[in-house]
Amino acid sequence: MNAFAPFSVDSVAIPSLPHNLEAEQALLGALMFDNAIFERLSDRLRGSHFFEPFHQRLYDAIEDHIRQGMLAEPTILMERFKQDPAFAEFGGLRYLADLMDRAPAGANAPDYARVVYDLALRRDLIRIGGDIIKDAPDPETPAIDQIEQAEL
Repeated sequence: MNAFAPFSVDSVAIPSLPHNLEAEQALLGALMFDNAIFERLSDRLRGSHFFEPFHQRLYDAIEDHIRQGMLAEPTILMERFKQDPAFAEFGGLRYLADLMDRAPAGANAPDYARVVYDLALRRDLIRIGGDIIKDAPDPETPAIDQIEQAEL
């Protein structure tokens, strides 16, 4: 007989998703301060790697401007975000200017990019683990298929 003991995914303690907003801010500020830094980071980093949704959109805007040969700095970028509620919540142009004013040396940008990227991978691992926990008790899907899916 196939019997399953009661089990709740809610009983598994899942920590808050790892993130470092200060590293995100430092990286975004460095990119706006020196757009040339982008070329050293663009092969791996994506907007989706940022934890804060507004930071995701800001990185994407910086990337779009730079790839189009345009300057990506606060005054120019703010036009893209005038209708974005998060832009206003963060402080609008002042927030972007503060990010740039507090930007670390450009030489440190790859270190901040690694932090942002590594934490994004860790969030992905937590999501994958949650999916495995959720799907594992399903008797309709063979366990070997679930393992193979998890390995993808």
